[in-house]
Amino acid sequence: MEQKLPSFVVIMGQKVTISHEVPEKHADTELSLYQGLYFPLEKHIFINPELNEENQLRTLYHEMGHALMYRASIPCMEKFDIDLHELIVDVYSTFIYEFFHSGESEQMDSGQSHE
Repeated sequence: MEQKLPSFVVIMGQKVTISHEVPEKHADTELSLYQGLYFPLEKHIFINPELNEENQLRTLYHEMGHALMYRASIPCMEKFDIDLHELIVDVYSTFIYEFFHSGESEQMDSGQSHE
C-alpha cells in the first residue's frame, strides 16, 4: 500500500509545507542532486519524487529535523560545523523513523517465517 506524504506538518506551532516541488524563487535548483531540502524562509520542505516510499519518509524526517533546529533557534547552531549539524539531524531522523516504523519490518519478518 502506497503511503502519501502529508501536504504539511506543524513544527513548534509553525506550518511547514511539503511537496515534490521547490518554491518558485528556487526553481533553478538542480533537484536531482538532493534527496530533500528545507527552505526556512519559505517554510517549505522539498522531497525528491524519484525516491522510493521508505526513502521519501526518511528524507521527510531528516528535513523536519532541519526545520525543528531552525525553528528552535538553538543559539550555538550557527557555530556547528555543517557535518555536525547533519549528524545531529541524521540521528534525530533515524530515531523518529525507527520509532514509528520499527514494527513494520518485524511484522514482515514474522509473516515470512510463517510461510
